[in-house]
Amino acid sequence: MKLYFLYIVSAIFNFYAIMLMWGVSAGFASYLPIASVICSILLFVIAAPVIVFNSKWGLISGLVFSLIMTPFSVMYIIGTIGDSNYHDLISLLFNIPYLLPFVVVGYTGKILIKKKYSLIHFPNSLISKILLSATPILLFAVYVLSISKNFSFAR
Repeated sequence: MKLYFLYIVSAIFNFYAIMLMWGVSAGFASYLPIASVICSILLFVIAAPVIVFNSKWGLISGLVFSLIMTPFSVMYIIGTIGDSNYHDLISLLFNIPYLLPFVVVGYTGKILIKKKYSLIHFPNSLISKILLSATPILLFAVYVLSISKNFSFAR
């Protein structure tokens, strides 16, 4: 259950931080933020619900998505430390969401290497498993519907 919430928190914080700092209106100057945004969405919508029902495939997908998110995290952390002085703690606090993929990779890798899938405890009730897996998908659907009014799909 801890890993489920770690996937969700990591995906939400990374998505929010990238969209806040970079946005998507700047164009494709670098593909690292775009890959990180896509992987944070996939971590939220695919890996978190899958880990509820099949822990092995949820762990593998979460590890892959988090590994793809780490190059942008490294780039951003190095850039922030290089651009700011060490007395500026506010700019260093913005690095916290970018550290979460490393925590996810470490924790997921540890569980996958030791093959201790029993560490992931979820309720036995089918209704609670469906609710846990449907919540990220529904939240993402609400997000897409809420921003879709800003786009004109009909030409």
